[in-house]
Amino acid sequence: MPSIDHRPGNPKPYRVRWRENRKQHSRAFRKKKDAVHFSAALELGQEVFETGTTALAIAAQDWIFEKEVTCSKKTVERYHWVMKDFLISTGAMRLDLVTVAHVETWRNHSMTKMTPYTVRNNIKCLRSFFSWCIARKLCKESPAKAVATPAFKRTIPEWLDDHQTNDLLEKARACSAERYLVAVLASRAGLRASEITLLGWADIDFESAAPIIKVRKTKSKYPRIIPMHPQIKAALMDWPQGGAFLFGRIRKSKDMTHDHRSEQLRKTFCAWLKAEGYLITLHGLRHSFGSQLAAGNTPVNVIAELLGHSSLEVTRLYLHARDRQKVAAVAQLGQIQGPVSDDLPAPGGQDVPKAEAKKPQKRATL
Repeated sequence: MPSIDHRPGNPKPYRVRWRENRKQHSRAFRKKKDAVHFSAALELGQEVFETGTTALAIAAQDWIFEKEVTCSKKTVERYHWVMKDFLISTGAMRLDLVTVAHVETWRNHSMTKMTPYTVRNNIKCLRSFFSWCIARKLCKESPAKAVATPAFKRTIPEWLDDHQTNDLLEKARACSAERYLVAVLASRAGLRASEITLLGWADIDFESAAPIIKVRKTKSKYPRIIPMHPQIKAALMDWPQGGAFLFGRIRKSKDMTHDHRSEQLRKTFCAWLKAEGYLITLHGLRHSFGSQLAAGNTPVNVIAELLGHSSLEVTRLYLHARDRQKVAAVAQLGQIQGPVSDDLPAPGGQDVPKAEAKKPQKRATL
C-alpha cells in the first residue's frame, strides 16, 4: 500500500512512497490533496506489475491522474470507478493484449446490473482512455472502438411552463425566503443544484448597467455569465449577507482538512416539491428555464450558453417546448379557406398538356 509522509519546511512537504517491481519509488507534492489523489490512483493497480511492457493498471492510473487537472472531482471519481471495474473483469494483463472480446465481456456483465444509459457512458469512458493511450503510443488501436453501445430511450425532461413556474414561485415565497431564492435561481437563471450551493456574493454584480450572475464553478469547468432576472435581483436584495456564500451550510471532510458544500439544500427543496404535488425536482426547474427559452424561439446557441452546455446535442432536448407550435400548425390543415382556381392541375398531373409535360427541365447548377 502506498504511504504518505509529511515533511514540514520542505517546498513539497508531502511525499508518496510505494513499491513497484521490487523497487522503492517516491513522488513529492506541494498540496496534501494532490498526494492523496495520487496515492488513490496507485491503489488502482497495486496488484499489477512486472509484465514486460506497459500494464493496463499503470496506464489507467496515469490517465486518471492527468484527468484530475482538467475534470471535476465527480468526473474523476467516475473514471476511477469505471477503470477499477474494468480491471476486475480483465485481471492483470498488458495494455497491448486487451482485445475487443475483453471489452464485450465487460459490457455484457455490466448490462446485468446497470441501465443501458450507464453502460453506454462507461464504454465512452473506456474509449477516451484508449484514445489517450494511442496518443502516447502505448497501444496501436482501441479495442473499445469496435464495441457497440447498448440502445436506450432518451426521455424528454419534465418541465413547467411560465404560468406553472409563477405559481410555484408564489408557493415558495409563502413558505420561506430561502426556498424562494433557491426556486428563483433555478427557474430564472437555470442554475444547477451544485451551482446554487457554491454561489457566493462575489459572483453577484449589481454595479453594472445590466446586473449579472457569474457562475464560476460549473460542471464543464467553463464559467459563464447569466443576466440577472428582476425576480432574482429582488430576492437577493432581501437576502442577508452572512458570509462568503449565499447559503452557509458547510460540512467537514472525514480527515477534517476540507470544507464541502452540503447537499441538504437540494434534498430539502426536492422533498418540499414532492409534498406540494410537483412531479419535478430542483433540476427540473433548470429544464423549465431552458424549455421556456426554447418556447420563446430563442436560438439554440444562446440557450446552450445560458445553460452552460458543451454540446448542442444536449440543448436540442429542450426544443420539445415548441411542440405546441407544431400542434397549432397541424390543426390549421383543412381550415384554410380561399378561392379554388380552375387552372390548377389535377392530382397526379393528369391535366398537364403533353407538350408542356415533355418539355425537359434544366438541371440546377451548384
